Amino acid sequence: MNRDILDEKVRFEFSKICENFGLKNIYTLDQKIGSTNFTENGHHIFKFSLSQIITTGVQKNRFEINILGSCSIKNVETFWIEYKPLVSPKMLVKDLSENEPLHYPATYNFSYSLERVLDKFPSNVNGKWLSFEISESGIAEFKEVANFIIENDYTDQIKNPLSIEKLDSDVNSTIEIGKLENYLIHKDGFIYRRMIIAKLNKNQLFDEICDYHRSAFPQYLEIAKQPGNEFLKNIPEVFEKVYAKLRGL
Repeated sequence: MNRDILDEKVRFEFSKICENFGLKNIYTLDQKIGSTNFTENGHHIFKFSLSQIITTGVQKNRFEINILGSCSIKNVETFWIEYKPLVSPKMLVKDLSENEPLHYPATYNFSYSLERVLDKFPSNVNGKWLSFEISESGIAEFKEVANFIIENDYTDQIKNPLSIEKLDSDVNSTIEIGKLENYLIHKDGFIYRRMIIAKLNKNQLFDEICDYHRSAFPQYLEIAKQPGNEFLKNIPEVFEKVYAKLRGL
């Protein structure tokens, strides 16, 4: 089984599993089955996606993959989504009208319990990856594991999304911040998302948080002088545009 056939089969089977849980597939631009599936629940868009397949070689004859989850909170992302092309190295989606659910950035990511999967499917876990034989039986095992993960972990995320209050408590309990990976909200667009959440939750530190991030503007402008980082020069302008929107609340 070559790589293209493997990719196609895995994406197809994953889309069918997701469909059973009420999710729709986001097709690729050439109208093939994509690796991302979504559902909307009120003000939230949930996406279940496959990571890129890693093949471990002909001798081992196995492929490794992960199932990724994310949630877009429309009330958060709406405040800065129109400016995202200005502060990104590239846009993956050309137009909001083309594919609205995919266009919304992830507010936060979530994952499954690796320990629970390891306990039930010990032969299908390799480190932090799900591992399967490159064969029809391996794809059948993938289907079983994927169904288990969605049923036991990801459907609960849809039923119980994180609240603005929870996110604000996580990222805005202090003015200064540490490493971005320590927080729940997505790293891409972190500073905009952080101040939006603070304002929506009426956090008393809102203005101090904004001033804290303004103090880093000279660094962005300096880094923007490097080839490939030119888009960083737009960060201060976009920040102030989002700030102006929030001040009107």
